[in-house]
Amino acid sequence: MSNQTSQCLADALEDRLIDFAVRIIKLAASLPKTPAGKHIAGQILRAGTSPAPNYGEARGAENHADFIHKLRIVLKELNETSIWLRIIKRSRLLKEELLTEIIEENNSLSKIFTASLRTSRHGKRKNEKWKMENRHLSMSSFDGSFGLSTFSALSTPTTGSFCESIKPSWASTEAWSQ
Repeated sequence: MSNQTSQCLADALEDRLIDFAVRIIKLAASLPKTPAGKHIAGQILRAGTSPAPNYGEARGAENHADFIHKLRIVLKELNETSIWLRIIKRSRLLKEELLTEIIEENNSLSKIFTASLRTSRHGKRKNEKWKMENRHLSMSSFDGSFGLSTFSALSTPTTGSFCESIKPSWASTEAWSQ
């Protein structure tokens, strides 16, 4: 995979996480202003907006271990968001129709980061073996794009620009602002 393609995939994934955070903000704003609604709004705001900046931090990681650590934080926050979304759904604080697509996007992002972590850990072991066998070359292969091949495999373009084709096609969140 070329550096340009890796960068394009990383940018697209970051945009998805930012869009997800915006949807979480709108969802939290639409929760009832009851004590329970306010509590859940605060919790889901914290967890659901965290993956995007943490992924940004991962992209700027200083080494592979730092990259893995930050990706784990992204996945941890997505998992917590999933639980809050299920609590909102079961307690019927919002209509189920408003939650279906955001729950699906949360699940999709979680799968991407789970697979990316798996790929990154495998790549790290392979990279360490290569370094041991070729230590005389003293090269570092860390470029901040570990795991993006997984994202590429999970995102199959169908038409138009590759980067544009991997953006999600969820419905508008305008129903939440009514």
